[in-house]
Amino acid sequence: MITSEKKKQIVLKNCIKADDKPVKYQEITINSENPEDMTFTDYFANDEAKATYKENRTEIRKLEAAFEDEAYTEQEALASYKTLEE
Repeated sequence: MITSEKKKQIVLKNCIKADDKPVKYQEITINSENPEDMTFTDYFANDEAKATYKENRTEIRKLEAAFEDEAYTEQEALASYKTLEE
C-alpha cells in the first residue's frame, strides 16, 4: 500500500544586519497541525559577526525579541484558527 502524509509548517526567517552585513540569523518553525510545537534556531553569520554582536548586543537583542514576539503572535493566530476548525 502506498500512502502520502502531508504536513504544513510555517517558517519565519529573520536576518539581522549591521551596516548591511549579516550578523545573526533566526528561524522559527511552527507546526500547523499542532501550533504549540515551535522550533527556534539561531546562528551567527560568521566569526566576524560574533564581534559585531558583542558590540551591538543590546540593539540586536531587541530585534531578536521583536522577531520572537511576531512568531508568538503567528502561533496564537494559528492556534485560534485550529480551535475554530474543531
